[in-house]
Amino acid sequence: MDYIVWLDSEKAQVFGLNTTGIEKSNVKKHGKDHHSGDKSDNVNDAQLDHFYSDVKTKVIDAEKLLIMGPGVSKTHFKTYLDSHAAQLSKNVVGVENSDHPTDNQILASSKDFFKTYEHFNTPVTSV
Repeated sequence: MDYIVWLDSEKAQVFGLNTTGIEKSNVKKHGKDHHSGDKSDNVNDAQLDHFYSDVKTKVIDAEKLLIMGPGVSKTHFKTYLDSHAAQLSKNVVGVENSDHPTDNQILASSKDFFKTYEHFNTPVTSV
C-alpha cells in the first residue's frame, strides 16, 4: 500500500491509498509540550519518539510514502525513519512543505507522486 503522511509537532494524518479507495487515520502526540529546562527537553524528545513510532506503525508496509507538513516536523520524521526504519525510509518518495491543508488539498498536491493512482477523487474513509 502507498501512504501520505501529513504531520506537525502535535498530530499526524495518515492516508492509506489502496485499490478500493483512501483510508484516513489520525495519530496524536501523547502528553503536553514543556519548554523549560533540560529535563523537560528529554520528556519532549521521548514524546516525539513515541509519536513518530506510532506514525511509523501506521505506514510500516508502505511501498511508497510521501511525507508532508509545516515547519521541521516532516524532516524530523524522515530522520527518525532513517534511524529506526531504514528500509521504510528508502520508500519515501518526497518530503514536502504543506501548511495546514484540507484533506482534498493534501490529496491534490500528492497526485504528482502517485501518478498511477486513480482514487484521488473518491471519498476518504476514516478508520
